[in-house]
Amino acid sequence: MNQHPLQVELVGYCNLKCNYCPHPTMKRPKGFMSKSTFEKVMTLVEMASEKHPIAFHNFGEPLLHPQLMELLNIAKDHVPYVRLSTNALLLDIDKIYELKETGLDELVISLHKPVPDHIINLAKEVLPKVTVYGRTPDENHDWGKTHDGVSYGQKCVFRDFNTYVVLWDGSINTCCIEAEKQLQLNVDDLLNGKEYKFKNIPLCKTCTVAPQTWE
Repeated sequence: MNQHPLQVELVGYCNLKCNYCPHPTMKRPKGFMSKSTFEKVMTLVEMASEKHPIAFHNFGEPLLHPQLMELLNIAKDHVPYVRLSTNALLLDIDKIYELKETGLDELVISLHKPVPDHIINLAKEVLPKVTVYGRTPDENHDWGKTHDGVSYGQKCVFRDFNTYVVLWDGSINTCCIEAEKQLQLNVDDLLNGKEYKFKNIPLCKTCTVAPQTWE
């Protein structure tokens, strides 16, 4: 199987404290992915025998990153499809046009608090693709932790494609709904030839997110 990052956490900080999200109580350190670490992630992309889309989001708000546009420009030289997820509270007219200039393929807006309609409408006019998800009290993400159902054996992109999440500091995490570090593995390990192979973590037993698909 190919080893390939599927999701990259550019920022460990968030400008929200949603009561249904693990981020406010997350114990691992928070920070911003450095350009040098990002370039290592792109090297991992080049080492994969097949190129896959990459989503820039995990736990944290990517629009907080001071070098975001520069990193997205770099990504477009390595990745066939770049998706950025945001709560859009920091999205404004200037940022929309800056995102367009990077060649971003898709902006995903996850509404946790109201965002002005004119901002969302402009993003839809300017950017190639904008996907908007709403949140209501009965639609809150359970992060795989609040149900007893076991979904292992169904489709999981991390398991089926042997992919992983790269955290802001270069650490490797199993999947996108695990808030804490589960693996003693980082980008340098993989660049130096250490193999990554998906293994179940405790969260897999209660995961309700899979099955999911990827374009």
